[in-house]
Amino acid sequence: MTYSADTVAALRELKETRIEAARACDDSDPSAAQYAALGSGEQPRCLAHAPHSVDGRRVSLVTQVANSFVDAFTRLFAVVTVDVEDSDETGDVDCQGEVFEVPDMTCQHCIRTITKAVGEFGVAPPQFDLETKRVVASFGSAEVRARSFAAIRARGYTVVPVPR
Repeated sequence: MTYSADTVAALRELKETRIEAARACDDSDPSAAQYAALGSGEQPRCLAHAPHSVDGRRVSLVTQVANSFVDAFTRLFAVVTVDVEDSDETGDVDCQGEVFEVPDMTCQHCIRTITKAVGEFGVAPPQFDLETKRVVASFGSAEVRARSFAAIRARGYTVVPVPR
């Protein structure tokens, strides 16, 4: 997924605003404490996404691990069969769940932060897909949805509702 220069600038501005807000107040939110500890001009960085140098090439550990998993599952796909008729599962997505996107969500820290934000309003832990940046959550009402989205945005993330 590639973002336009305008989108990257907007996301960076949101993150910088969140960092400055964390430095300005004494907040018990773990992400605020993490951001407040950053030095002036320093940006937060997900350690899993840090580039590494191997044989003179820049590589991403996450990309290499993901490719290994995809290769393994692709090989297993031809061997494994699933008996759907005997499955107790009704599907991975809750029928009452609402899908929205968080384009700047990149890691488990993001997932924990968003889960905590919506949990403040009684929302069960959502389902996350870091690759597609999609989140599925069941909100009890339009008000809970609006307040949850506001809480996610207050923590520095962008919320993009997906039309049904």
